[in-house]
Amino acid sequence: MTQEGDRSGVSVSRYLLILAAVGIFIRVVWIGLPLLEDYNWLRQTQTADGSKSLMERGFWPPYGVASWRGDLEAKLVLELPVYSYLAAGLGMVTGDLDMGGRLVSLGLWVVSYFLAMAIFRRILSEAELRWAALLYVIAPLSIELGIAFQPEMLVQVCGLGFLLTALCYLDRPTGARLVGLFLIGGIGVCVKLPTMSHYYLIFGILLWGREGWRAALRVRYWLFAIGTLLSLKLWGGYVDSVNAAAFPEWTASNILKAFTTQFSALVSVHSWVKVGAYFGAFLVTIVGVPFVVAGFVRVLRSRDWGGMPFLWCLGTLVFYVIWGPRTAMGHAYYNLPALAPLAMLFGM
Repeated sequence: MTQEGDRSGVSVSRYLLILAAVGIFIRVVWIGLPLLEDYNWLRQTQTADGSKSLMERGFWPPYGVASWRGDLEAKLVLELPVYSYLAAGLGMVTGDLDMGGRLVSLGLWVVSYFLAMAIFRRILSEAELRWAALLYVIAPLSIELGIAFQPEMLVQVCGLGFLLTALCYLDRPTGARLVGLFLIGGIGVCVKLPTMSHYYLIFGILLWGREGWRAALRVRYWLFAIGTLLSLKLWGGYVDSVNAAAFPEWTASNILKAFTTQFSALVSVHSWVKVGAYFGAFLVTIVGVPFVVAGFVRVLRSRDWGGMPFLWCLGTLVFYVIWGPRTAMGHAYYNLPALAPLAMLFGM
């Protein structure tokens, strides 16, 4: 690398660090104020209630007791409680559970930011990277969920961490990297399967492009797939056993069916208009919409169907097709997985 390239690299790194500091400052200032929307207060209340229950019961077993059922000892588990453990642990340190949960989300936002930047460095020019980073920092949904008491930012970390690890694995396939991919993905799908599943699709297509039919014959990939499915099965069985007494309708299979798309909702114009409104209001802002559209046109015109920009857009679209009507088209916070690819398009 030339001396000019070195100076340029340092400049970009400094810019990203400054943006990270700005992002942290914005969220710290906002942390004590009302959130941008009130639709997810119920979701945050459920998460906080489960975290409080963990603290009161000594952090084991890993389920909550729903306080709104009074003294019935109504056991409830909705997701792998990694976030609740982090929030409860920090809540004990700070003496304020609510602040502990919000600080955990802030810390996870910082991690997600640097993961996104590491991916952007691989696929964007320096000028594109600067703009993509700016949108990732100032997007309203990114600000809100960066301080919300709910596990969305944890899922964002798992998704981006999975994607970055997948790219590193494809650069240099090692057993350690594949194990890391399995662990990150396993945590993510057990916390929230709908918002993680499309990353596996992206990895599968990239792997196919690199190894072709040989990938189907490798034992390591069969072990990876079987291990992931087995993890989901075991966690689903635990959810059923815990919820059976007080919440028999909230079995793992029923929850999965509730999230799966109905065709009538998928072809509804109203559903897609709502997604567009969420994008314009919460993700890219009205000012950014034409730039994102122009970036998407650029990706299509490049005809690089096997490249990361196209595959990231494709994977995100598949997420909306499979899960959208019950997730992202009904709740703004389920649109967080679209933040990074939209920031990429904005930068382009």
